Amino acid sequence: YVISENIEHLTGSWAIPEGANTAGLALMPGAVLKIADGKTATLTRLDIQGSPERNAYITSLHDDQAGGDTDGETLAPPPGDWGYITENRGDAANNSRYGVVRYGGGTLGGGSTTSTHMLGICAGDVSLEHMAFSDSSPMFAGAMVMAAGEVNISECVFLRNIHSDYIASGL
Repeated sequence: YVISENIEHLTGSWAIPEGANTAGLALMPGAVLKIADGKTATLTRLDIQGSPERNAYITSLHDDQAGGDTDGETLAPPPGDWGYITENRGDAANNSRYGVVRYGGGTLGGGSTTSTHMLGICAGDVSLEHMAFSDSSPMFAGAMVMAAGEVNISECVFLRNIHSDYIASGL
């Protein structure tokens, strides 16, 4: 599924259907994915491909700074407003650039007190360039957790993440 220069809302959790191996999401320049409180997504592919002129965003449904006001509220969302996105790519590489991921890593909703990472990437190799990760609220993991062969983080910014910025480990 490709989001190009528009706003999409994830209001229910999304997981790869059993037996499927191609459930992917691509965010192109100017794309905004707004995620509702406690919601999650598990994908086989997540490609964040913003540009120097227009970032791609993954943020809270309550974030008025990305994509405008979608909830009628004027307050900024709290850290950890939505759950997580996990990518299980296998041996393929993840090369994401010019994206902003914020306000995730919160509890999983439905009365749960479990908190997790904001973005989890399991891939052969990971290369992140010109990305910003902020305002996560995981209790036990970093804003981003990576299990990968080689990890390259270049010109990325980590701000206001409550536990840690990232945790990386080899496969």
